[in-house]
Order: sequence, then C-alpha cells, then structure tokens
Amino acid sequence: MPKRCYIAEINSEMIGFVSIITTYLQHPTEYGKFFLVRKDYRKQGCGSKLVCHALNNMKKDHNFMVNAIHQQVSFYEKQFHFKLSTSLNLTFYVGKLNPSALTDDESCSNIKVVPLDEALMSDVVQYDAAIYTAPRPKYLHAWFNCGFTKTYVAIDGEGLVVGYATLSEAETGYRLCPMYANEFHIAKKLLLKVASFINNQQLMFIGPSNNPNLVKMVNQHGMKEIVRCTRMYTKCDIPVPLLKYIYSVSGESHA
Repeated sequence: MPKRCYIAEINSEMIGFVSIITTYLQHPTEYGKFFLVRKDYRKQGCGSKLVCHALNNMKKDHNFMVNAIHQQVSFYEKQFHFKLSTSLNLTFYVGKLNPSALTDDESCSNIKVVPLDEALMSDVVQYDAAIYTAPRPKYLHAWFNCGFTKTYVAIDGEGLVVGYATLSEAETGYRLCPMYANEFHIAKKLLLKVASFINNQQLMFIGPSNNPNLVKMVNQHGMKEIVRCTRMYTKCDIPVPLLKYIYSVSGESHA
C-alpha cells in the first residue's frame, strides 16, 4: 500500500498534515488516513488547502475517501462535493469488559481459540483477505510480528479460521485492532480470550456502528462512544460485503 504525507507549514513550523494510503479495493482509492490541523490554526483555511493539495496530486481516475467526524461532513460536502457512504461508518469506543457478559457460549463448543503461532499464517491471511476484500500479507506479517501485539485465532471443528483478534498496547490499556468473527458467539469467545490477557485494563477500538452485532457487544459491556465518523468519497463507494463479520478495524482495515 503506497503511502505519502503532505505537511502544512508556516515559517518552517508544521501546523498540519494529511497522511494518504493508496488502496485497490474494487477501485483505485486514495484514503486520507490521518488529517490533523493544529488547534490554534483551525478555521483559517489550512485544512482546505491540505485537501485541495491531496486532490490535485492524485491520479484523475482515482477515488478519494475519508472518515469524517460529524462536524466535518458539511465541510467535505460543500467545499469538495464528497458523497456520503452507505457501506461503513466507524465509531471509536472505549471502556472495560464486563465479566458477566463474558460467559462461554455452549453453541460455540466446536470452536477453539489459539495463539497465532498455533495457527497457519496462510489461513489467517486468506481469511482476512475475504473480509478486507483484498490480500495484504505483507501488512499482516509486519503487524503481527512488530513486538507489541498479541493475536488470537478462532478455528472451527473442520480446521477453518472463523475469526481472529489482535491486541496492541495503547497509552492506557490496550487497543483491539482488528477483530473479525463469522458469528456473534465466536466474537464472544475471542473477547473472552482477550479479557484473560488484558486483565481488567481499559480496551479501545474502532468499529462499524452499522454492524448490529457490534452494537450488541458494545451495549453488553457498557462501552463508551467517544467519536462517530461518516465515510465519504469523491467517485464511488467501496462496498463491504462482510460487514457483519467486522467488530473492530485495524489501522489499515476498511479505513
């Protein structure tokens, strides 16, 4: 995934930047992953200049996509004619897991959850590609082996991968990024393993609030919604056919 970053400066001092990833999910797409302007320079046109620069420096046939917080939606609509996505809307959640919601489901007795080193990496990469809609083996190998992550894999009675969850250390507690599961009871089983590892510490994650199973999970654990984002694009929406499998996204996943 090619990456680049544009920086806004005043008198050689950085006041804002946008980080962009080029993806090829159904249609070549430039994704504005991180877009920040220093607080004392907001509402002065800096953000508009960064977006203009990014749009003017991409290939004309490429799509451009952002996840805009609600306050920014009209900014992208009115100034740059972005359209609202119907496929994926992301929300940042934080909180501690509720022990009473972590009971193992009897319908999940044929599912085992194992550390990544007890699963076939090729099977995990193949499973991830079906949900992400494109293979990303280099990214996954780097993410799983970066030294501060812990990954658990759910495997069914036939030896097939049916979910996985990756934890990374955060400034406070842990971040879940990503967690995919074919069924709600599999997600619960993965979360049970996650809980045993983080030991009642804070958990944060970004997940699709238009996945009813995720909303159910969030409500069971009393997680707090911090910020909600709306996906927006310039040319075409990127469909997410297996949305119901997505409970948390990674830094690159669907984003």
